[in-house]
Amino acid sequence: MHRVVKMRRLVLSLSLCVALLSAAAGAALWHVFKPMRALSAPSLQTNGFQVDQLQLQYERFLEALWTFSAGQMDVAALSLRLDILASRLAPARELSGISSLPGPSDALQALEKKIDIWTPVVAQLHDGDAASRVSATALIGDVKDFRSRVQDMVVETNRLFGEQRDRERVAFFARFRWLLMAIGALAFGVVMLVAVLWRQLKRSSQLGDSLVELNLTLEDRVARRTLQLQERERHLHTILDASPIAVALLRLADRQMLFANQRFVRQFNLAPQPGAAPPLHFESIFAYASTAQDFWRFFHISRSLEDYEVQLNGGPAGEPGWALVSARELVMDDAPVLLFWAYDITTRKELEGELRQLAHTDPLTGVLNRRAFTERGAEAIASARRHQRPLAVLMLDIDHFKQVNDTHGHAAGDAAIQQVAALSLRNLRALDLLGRLGGEEFGILLPETTAGEALATAERLRAAIAMQSLELGGARFTLTVSIGLACLVPGEDAASLYGRADQALYQAKRAGRNCVLAAVDSFSDSSR
Repeated sequence: MHRVVKMRRLVLSLSLCVALLSAAAGAALWHVFKPMRALSAPSLQTNGFQVDQLQLQYERFLEALWTFSAGQMDVAALSLRLDILASRLAPARELSGISSLPGPSDALQALEKKIDIWTPVVAQLHDGDAASRVSATALIGDVKDFRSRVQDMVVETNRLFGEQRDRERVAFFARFRWLLMAIGALAFGVVMLVAVLWRQLKRSSQLGDSLVELNLTLEDRVARRTLQLQERERHLHTILDASPIAVALLRLADRQMLFANQRFVRQFNLAPQPGAAPPLHFESIFAYASTAQDFWRFFHISRSLEDYEVQLNGGPAGEPGWALVSARELVMDDAPVLLFWAYDITTRKELEGELRQLAHTDPLTGVLNRRAFTERGAEAIASARRHQRPLAVLMLDIDHFKQVNDTHGHAAGDAAIQQVAALSLRNLRALDLLGRLGGEEFGILLPETTAGEALATAERLRAAIAMQSLELGGARFTLTVSIGLACLVPGEDAASLYGRADQALYQAKRAGRNCVLAAVDSFSDSSR
């Protein structure tokens, strides 16, 4: 009995030592984990990538200037390249630690000021204009002068980030040595404890308490294991039912659903009706039969899918909605099964559509903005040239608009612009394009329209605007507009067509305003 008590005290002492060593190993592991997590974080690599991307876009902008000055690039492409360069500034300024670096931080601020200076210069360039090429050549000199500072910023940033990574790596290895020492001591303590316990087990094998454990029947052990598995299954179902993502499990052999969580049942309206079998058919969740076929085709290629966008039933108001689905093949009970997730992204898709609409719409009038009008107009002009179909362009400008603003205020000016846009839409066809080009100037593109039809449309629009009065703040006044008209002639590009329409608009202004004038060649045989 005395020997047993002594052995128990020894085991208790060894257990306490192992516990202390475990705590020391845990503390060492925590100290190693912090620098290891810092090393594994992609922040520094991302920092280097961002500054490299900024330098790349700078070089591409300089190359675009050379190309434009050689007459091989239009102004829209050059402006897009400058916009891309400007878009890289915000990610670079937000890099972790870059604000504490005086050299790169000052270079970023200087580059932002340079871009603010270059933007209006690029906006004033015109395609095919000799003066614009001269301005582009002068701008190339300024961009080349600032290139060395951008390159120095990239080199300095990468060097400083590399030094920071080296310091973290050295700290990591220093702490890792302490961890190895703690783990070695813990392993030694565990070995000692196991040896003592093994000796104690051999000596106590004759005691009666070990006989109780040995007398457990095989049926009892199986029953306990079965209860444990059932409990784990219930826990798993509880977790899946509480998931905000629709989850289902189906047998691949016959595509019959084995499990669907509550989110899946509610989203796809699979709750059984009283007295009816549950309609758990997997294909019924897809909005269209072709969508289900595409899903299975893509799945069979790699036996898994990740973040696959698809339209499913169960959207708002009973309409099909968008979902981000993932699927993976598993093996359960020696049979292949499919684990399926569906995350509802209908709201995100709607927001994306609204953002696309805002990017192409003038916020004041709701008509196309300058960029959208230019892009869609270029497509319509190219189609008319390709199929040799008539097409006309109207340039419309509100007369004495500055006087309206000065006399009645900017609110009246905005109302005047909105009224002109509304009346223009009312007097145009569905296939016609209306865009606000800036300020009080509008552009109208009339596909499948001869010169005579375009002139009639312009006169009708001018008269409709002149007859409609505008009342704001107790003051009533009428608006008039001047319209320049140009018809597409063979071999003419969009810039030339818009330029002739602008020239006709200026002539209408000089002719006394509130009139429609057509450009030269608008009534040639090719335009009728």
